[in-house]
Amino acid sequence: MRLKDYQLDVLEALERYLALLESEKSDAFDYYDFQTSKGKKPTLSDYTTAAWQAGQTHGVVASSLAHKSYYDGLGQPIPSLCLKVPTGGGKTLLATKAVDTIQTRYFKRQTGLVLWIVPSSAIFQQTKEQLSKKSHPYRQMLERASGGRVKFFEKGATLTKQDTENHLCVMLMMLQASNRKTKDVLKMFQDSGGYSDFFPAVDDYAALNAFWQATPNLDRYDLGDDVQPTVNTGLAIKQSLGNTLRVLRPMIVVDEGHKAYSEGARETLTGFNPSFILELSATPNMKSHGSNVLCDVSGMALLREEMIKLPIVIDDHIGKSWKEALESAWEQTQTLHKDGQESQKATGDYIRPILLVRVDRTGKEQRDNKFLHSEDVRVYMTDTLGLQPNAIRVKSASKDEIAGEDLLSPYSPVRVIITKDALREGWDCPFAYVLAVLSTSKSETAMTQMIGRVLRQPYARRAKVDSLNMCYVHCLDQDVKEVVDRIRKGLEDEGMTGVDQFIVGAQGASDSVPMQQVTLGRRKAFKGRKILLPRVLVREVAADGTTDARALDYDRDILGGLDWEALSYTKVATVELAEDLSLSTRTVVQLVEEKAQYDLLAGVPTPSYEVTKQAIQHLQTDVGEVQNVFLIRKLIDLVPNPWQAARILKEAMEALLARPNYDAARLAKSKLSLIDAIKTDLRDQIEAQSEALFRAKVKAGEITFRLLGKDMDFAMDDTITVTIPQGAGVLTAKGGHDLAKPLYEKVYRAQLNPLEQQAAIYLDGKDPLKWWHRVAVSAKNDYYLQGWKKSKVFPDFLCWMELDGDDGAARLLALETKGKHLDGSDTAWKERLFGILQETYESGQELGQLELTDKQAEKMTFKLLMQTKDEKAMLNELAGVFSDG
Repeated sequence: MRLKDYQLDVLEALERYLALLESEKSDAFDYYDFQTSKGKKPTLSDYTTAAWQAGQTHGVVASSLAHKSYYDGLGQPIPSLCLKVPTGGGKTLLATKAVDTIQTRYFKRQTGLVLWIVPSSAIFQQTKEQLSKKSHPYRQMLERASGGRVKFFEKGATLTKQDTENHLCVMLMMLQASNRKTKDVLKMFQDSGGYSDFFPAVDDYAALNAFWQATPNLDRYDLGDDVQPTVNTGLAIKQSLGNTLRVLRPMIVVDEGHKAYSEGARETLTGFNPSFILELSATPNMKSHGSNVLCDVSGMALLREEMIKLPIVIDDHIGKSWKEALESAWEQTQTLHKDGQESQKATGDYIRPILLVRVDRTGKEQRDNKFLHSEDVRVYMTDTLGLQPNAIRVKSASKDEIAGEDLLSPYSPVRVIITKDALREGWDCPFAYVLAVLSTSKSETAMTQMIGRVLRQPYARRAKVDSLNMCYVHCLDQDVKEVVDRIRKGLEDEGMTGVDQFIVGAQGASDSVPMQQVTLGRRKAFKGRKILLPRVLVREVAADGTTDARALDYDRDILGGLDWEALSYTKVATVELAEDLSLSTRTVVQLVEEKAQYDLLAGVPTPSYEVTKQAIQHLQTDVGEVQNVFLIRKLIDLVPNPWQAARILKEAMEALLARPNYDAARLAKSKLSLIDAIKTDLRDQIEAQSEALFRAKVKAGEITFRLLGKDMDFAMDDTITVTIPQGAGVLTAKGGHDLAKPLYEKVYRAQLNPLEQQAAIYLDGKDPLKWWHRVAVSAKNDYYLQGWKKSKVFPDFLCWMELDGDDGAARLLALETKGKHLDGSDTAWKERLFGILQETYESGQELGQLELTDKQAEKMTFKLLMQTKDEKAMLNELAGVFSDG
């Protein structure tokens, strides 16, 4: 499964953060062990906060807020972070990839327990389908993490020690099931007798006492329990799922993490003694709850990657009946269906638009004349609108007529789905295009929690027909201003930051629609003038010897041009590999007097016991053919060619085996450490080689950054259409005067954030500058720069200056105005790219036989400025740019 750019960025940030976390944890335990060896009783320092602060310093962490620390039942810090990804952004996919990364990169293990927490039955069923089915891509991601040894469990299933020692066990559980405040009625906190494998014998009181002191938050029996163990003297520990989790120290994945904010829920999760908490949320509550947001993916990132349909077109049916509104919504669906057939002829992509209808009632005994019932809609659509009965389905808490239906199949007849609240979350069908809200209750839930159901773009790419790139909402006799406010609220609830501007009124909608589309022409001085911007281009020589150009493609021109034979693990002679934790973390506690032995997976026993380590025997203990395949798959993320990945791995293993202290057994126990070390080394080599290749192609004229005066240039449109709130204020200069130099007629405040507004006002007052433009990052007409990394660079402002004293030379300035917390390696590579492109442009490098047709452009220099400082420093640096000119 090919990941989107923003998903790759998230995983790269996670790897960088885990490296910092690993370093801080190592330092913390080194100091702890040193103090302990001196007979002191130190407190383990909070390495999670130290790693977070280091991540903020290095530009790895998105959030500028202070770290929120969590501690387990043993008083140890728990690494806890959140991936903020909007609905439709592939949170579950990212979660499976993150589990793979955390397991192999941080824990150096393939086995253990992952506790996967979901908030609702709908999401439970969806996640169960994704993780339990071995053919599903998400399950396959987990199989990669475990070397093909995943076991899936639901709460209540039998879990054995052999399972967790030899497999990656994934247990799916609803959040309500782990609410500690109701533990007396929850089976997971009751002694089921199904987990005895993890506990000492009930009559071995000495072992039980040591076991409990090592994990003091284990539940024990007391006089208030209805059921008592058969042995009623001494310490009795409940052999429950809850206690088993505390002993195993699972990694916890919390889906829709913003719903786990209650004190009881959080106490329960941390009380399981987790080794890691990974939270996934579209709208984490960073302030009151303290979610540690590592990555913040905006709605605009999804739009740019063609993951969602926008704009949202609203049609309000004021004064009409529900039947008239339904007819209009169905007519819209029919029109889209015809568009889908036309699109399929051009692309082969099958799209069958589906209408979602929200009603007041769905219950069998709730049908009356007061509230709109699902059966009322079904009857009208079959009897009057002529739909076949099997084209209409009801989805409710008690009736699920789409269960087991593959809605994306060309053989599915479903065209309409009627619901009340059953599709508010955990439902995914990109064919859902039209939402008809016919409920008379006007519940805010209808908008805020259902809008996300029609946002997903089929096939995660824009269709050839524009109508299929939008979604549609039909409202019955509602105030449209309130509707738009609710939709905007719904977008916020789905994490769609930055896209609320894409809410527009349909033709004939009420004048009260607060969002409107405004078409702006250029200012008079620039009307009709051809304004072209340079792209990063690649030379292509045809069979007849003629030269042409095309836009740089990362996969084809950079990744495809690397010398994979030159890659190898360069640190093989000096690396010291640690044993994988899954092979060597069992602690054995022996009672000195009686030599009674039992397993203890965490904690420190009482002084009357001696502690030893013993290796856990796994089903696979050698690096054989199967394990080699697993390791090669881990490398393919970086080395797309499996034969090259196999070569690199083989050479590294042979070199290690030639060292005095390495043999096949040690290599088998260090395979995850080995693959992690190889990937770290290869990543640096690939980036260095990519940059060198890019620079070499620039020098040879194969890659250039030029204006060609032809179709490959980026042409500024004569008009642009912006979506703004009705009555939105126009940005003005200081003193309230109109701005003098925007390229287009007006700039609205709603188009810019406060930092950008300040920059725009400053730019507008500079004499050399003739025009400036705020780049609109949308699905169309984005101006971007492509370098030797997959990620594209989108500048914020474009500024045109005509300078004196240099024969009328011009300067085009591309300006970034990012916040001051975004410094780091990402900034460093952008600055290098900008420097190369500026030098390339100024050198006048021709692209083979192509020559500029616009001679005036030859006198233009191109200046790029990457700015990540605070507002005052940014304005000072801007002043320096103009004074230099």
